[in-house]
Amino acid sequence: MAELIDLVKRARKGDRHAFRELVEETRKGLFHLLVRMLESHQDAEDVLQEVYIKVYRNLDTFRGEASVKSWMYRIGVNTALDRKRGQGAEVISLDQSSFFEPESMDVGPERHLSAREIREQIQQAMHALTPLERAIFTLRHDALLKLREIASTLEIDVGSVKSILFRAVRKLRKELGPIQNLIERETTI
Repeated sequence: MAELIDLVKRARKGDRHAFRELVEETRKGLFHLLVRMLESHQDAEDVLQEVYIKVYRNLDTFRGEASVKSWMYRIGVNTALDRKRGQGAEVISLDQSSFFEPESMDVGPERHLSAREIREQIQQAMHALTPLERAIFTLRHDALLKLREIASTLEIDVGSVKSILFRAVRKLRKELGPIQNLIERETTI
């Protein structure tokens, strides 16, 4: 696996194979982020294509002040937010295959129903977050970026990232409070 910065440098010089490799190395993470933000695999695919077009067209503008991954995530988040503004919706959910996937559990049907209920509650709770809160929460807890990487990605200061992340977590805890007993019951079965 080549370093992403090396791939960018080679792609700038017209190396199509390097750009293709850059896409392959970053596609999974970017797609997962976009699915979480847009709640639709189809919309995520569409936006992902837009992101890679923007990345390709702007290879020369990458200055290396942030990591390649952070730069690409910024483009992805901004493109997804633009798409959401255009739709007039503020919808996001967790990728259903990421949490409590019933098909992957080796348990009885009564537990499958509960897992589905938990997944639906988590999806509903994410609706309480603003688009920026969702983006920061997703970058931190799904993409596993450090706070300073998130700040660089979104071009805001680290203090703002901490504050927004704290607010998002507090909202999610409040929204998910009613299912706490259900989760505890599931883990004791």
